[in-house]
Amino acid sequence: MDRGSRGRARHGHVGDVVSEWIRHGEGRKTICFGSTIAHCEELCRQFIEAGVMAAVYSQNTTQAERDMLLADYEKPDALIRVLISVEALAKGFDVKDVGCVIDCRPLRKSLSTAIQMWGLSLIH
Repeated sequence: MDRGSRGRARHGHVGDVVSEWIRHGEGRKTICFGSTIAHCEELCRQFIEAGVMAAVYSQNTTQAERDMLLADYEKPDALIRVLISVEALAKGFDVKDVGCVIDCRPLRKSLSTAIQMWGLSLIH
């Protein structure tokens, strides 16, 4: 079993997120929500492996890294196309040109949080 297969087996719900985003996301600035930090890191690895600039924004991200990530992501021509988080971006996050939201979390988690996440690309 290669490393990618192990990652997919360990995080079975990663599925074909990256290939589907490449097919349908049209390169739009995207926020992706994973179920755990490890799941977010695996998603990020797969996006980068596919040539898509992605970054994880989590409780493990230092304040300096958060500031740097957000400063880039807020630019209209941001290098980061996919910003991945568990919940850190779900509330109080407002980037006007987010064009896609990917929710890879099980819906058994908070419905109100899910609705907030889904609405991030609909606000503007």
